[in-house]
Amino acid sequence: MSSSVAANAANSEEPVQSIEKKERPELSLKELTREWSDVNAGHRLNLAPGLRVAAAGIVGGTAGLAGGLYRGWARASLRYLAENAHRMPTTKGGWYFYHKRKNYVVLQGGLATGLVRGAKYGAVSAGFFALEAYIDQVRGTIDFLSTMASAGTVGVAYGLMSGLMFKQALRSSKQFLAFGTVAGMMEDFIRYKRGYEVWYLGRGRTVAA
Repeated sequence: MSSSVAANAANSEEPVQSIEKKERPELSLKELTREWSDVNAGHRLNLAPGLRVAAAGIVGGTAGLAGGLYRGWARASLRYLAENAHRMPTTKGGWYFYHKRKNYVVLQGGLATGLVRGAKYGAVSAGFFALEAYIDQVRGTIDFLSTMASAGTVGVAYGLMSGLMFKQALRSSKQFLAFGTVAGMMEDFIRYKRGYEVWYLGRGRTVAA
């Protein structure tokens, strides 16, 4: 009886199979570069639309933050000096607290202006490239006309959001439009040099990698 029970128990035991994790093979730097190139091939600036919009937002936001920080710092410093011109300190301790308070005020003013300007510049830059990519997709082609349309639209929107009068907003739109024309033609020329077809230039010679 005991031997049959032991035999059944032995038969019921199943061998435990070790599960090995299938690790993804590591890609070399050359393979990663080739994969990156394949993903972004054929796009403006050799970047896919999503990456292009993100990069534009980061660059524009950083530039706006730096410029706004400097401008806000300078304006807050002048304002603090004007507000306290009639009550300048006369003691060493007074000068210490005067400069300590000034550093706090100008830093606060610089950060406030920098964050606002950084958000505005980042939104404008990302919006410009996002609208450009959308117009490219709708038209089914990539050329400077999409860049012009995107720049003109963003210029009008930026002027109205900034509280400019109609004539000033129109002037802002013309400046954006001129920028879009130059930038779009530069992008077309780069694509042409990389061997892609541009309708008013033809197909460029493919550059060997």
